[in-house]
Amino acid sequence: MLAVVNCQVTAGEFTYWAYIPFPPLYQGVAWGGREVPVFTNDTAWMPSPFLNQDPELDTGTVNSSYQFGVEGLPICLGGSPHCLHLSHEAWAVRYNHSHISAFTMIVVAQSFKYNHTAVLDETLPSTLSLCPIPDVSGGVSQLEWTRCRSSGPRLLLEVKGKSRKYLVTDWSVHDFQTKFNHVNLRWHIGNHNFPADGNETIIWHDGGLSPPMPHLANTSQIQGHIWKLLAAGKPMFTFVGNMSLNLTNIANPFHISLHRNSSRYVIACVRKPYLLLTGIFKWDNNTGVVNCTNNCTFLSCINTTWWNNNWNESHSDLYILRARKETWLPVNLTRTWS
Repeated sequence: MLAVVNCQVTAGEFTYWAYIPFPPLYQGVAWGGREVPVFTNDTAWMPSPFLNQDPELDTGTVNSSYQFGVEGLPICLGGSPHCLHLSHEAWAVRYNHSHISAFTMIVVAQSFKYNHTAVLDETLPSTLSLCPIPDVSGGVSQLEWTRCRSSGPRLLLEVKGKSRKYLVTDWSVHDFQTKFNHVNLRWHIGNHNFPADGNETIIWHDGGLSPPMPHLANTSQIQGHIWKLLAAGKPMFTFVGNMSLNLTNIANPFHISLHRNSSRYVIACVRKPYLLLTGIFKWDNNTGVVNCTNNCTFLSCINTTWWNNNWNESHSDLYILRARKETWLPVNLTRTWS
């Protein structure tokens, strides 16, 4: 549908505008906007929503360059200073075994990088309850994700915009003790076993299966799904084992024995009106214009194969775009409008 609207400026003078619904144009999604749903193919380990059919795993449409606008701070993942940076996250599920020996499963996925030293003064979200570490019995065949909070917020991003400073924070659970005596508990590194004795146990500062929920500081609109795009880029791992207490070893009474027992590969997709764009970008925070200058690839889905073949840890960024609902264009009539 195309409609032409005229506005009378002065007597006998008119300005004409063409209204075009759903044009083939995209704009960047900004922080503070509505939550972007991300669908996955894993109904056991990932939170909803889920794909109802097999996704199209093409390599994407490649352009040499692409330009789009965004109102506010754009949502992007990657190495640029204004994008969320990449790291790994670990969540604990504790088996209710006994007081002496606790059988534990730890879930690891690629996620966001947090600033753990920044001190934040942010109002406690009243809609979120405090997360416990889940106690389960028997084997875990399905993870139950809950939107709950940790004891305090963590800083993800600090960006100086045109007229304000943007802070992106997260109240979800993260941050645990990453060292057990001499053993660095870096779950995403190529470690398959963690056997060690020490004088302290693994201390979880926060517990629970809560998905990352980044948002603009002191606002309520979270983005609780975009972490799945990162989780799909690398395998998800689980570590299982025991953390036990040996009272005969006074110097190092705690013993951990954890081993990697499974890997899962997730496919994450966005659906219309959203689209993903990867490449090398420049964002002008004064004009709100984003230019993709190289390797500009449009995608709907991400998996580990695409990530390993195309993602550059130093230069690649990923933006989320949304199709415009409408646009108005000034027109010059070649004849009198009637």
